[in-house]
Amino acid sequence: EVARTCARESIAMLEAKDCPVGKMDIVMQNGWGGVLVHEAVGHPLEADNIAKKIGAFTGKLGKKVASDVFTMVDDGSLPNFRGTTNFDDEGTQMKRNVLIKEGVLEKYMTDILSAKQINMERTGNGRRESFRYIPIPRMTNTFIEKGKDKPEDILSSTKSGIYVQSLSGGSVNPITGMFNFTCREVYMIENGKKTTPVKGATLIGSCMDIIKNIDAVGDDLAFGPGICGKGQVAEVSAGQPTVRIRGINVGGSRARRSRR
Repeated sequence: EVARTCARESIAMLEAKDCPVGKMDIVMQNGWGGVLVHEAVGHPLEADNIAKKIGAFTGKLGKKVASDVFTMVDDGSLPNFRGTTNFDDEGTQMKRNVLIKEGVLEKYMTDILSAKQINMERTGNGRRESFRYIPIPRMTNTFIEKGKDKPEDILSSTKSGIYVQSLSGGSVNPITGMFNFTCREVYMIENGKKTTPVKGATLIGSCMDIIKNIDAVGDDLAFGPGICGKGQVAEVSAGQPTVRIRGINVGGSRARRSRR
């Protein structure tokens, strides 16, 4: 399956043109695109940074941080998922934690230490790679809750922009929430339809840019397995439905060449 996907992506991008640059609307396909939210939103919600008062979401508990259609969950109890165990590495039972509900920040992800430091409940996120490490707050299975929109309706109602089918990687500053992600398979959206494949697209912005500007969430939640590194390795899953993000800055290969 992986080989078929790689072959399909390679063929699709053979004739790709340079991605235009600027602020535009983005439709992100469901599935492992959830890694963007894992990195850009999930890590800033881990309570070790919150306890140090250096996280992007510090002091925002109970406040509106995202659009009304955005709900984000971390659930270490989902059956047969990569980030699932019965208990975290401190003996706290894994459970469903609603982090952001309909745009309001409800909860941070804690271990025993950070829970005491910020006077919050233990959420079952104290994880470690092995006995050689101390547990720290880590995600398990993190995802955007499915919405009510049909994926085809999200696309057809988007006049112009880009359709991001898969991401290849990037970087996030968990303190500021600023991110930079490279897209692997991307298509132009013209009059509500996927058209020309484009290459070199990079998504640039902050975690707040993403979650405040999501205005459509599909009913097609899907997940992908992964490995998360934060000084030590943890097995995780990340997921999302099809979503539309309005007005995100997009860089491209054309812009990079022009700076040389």
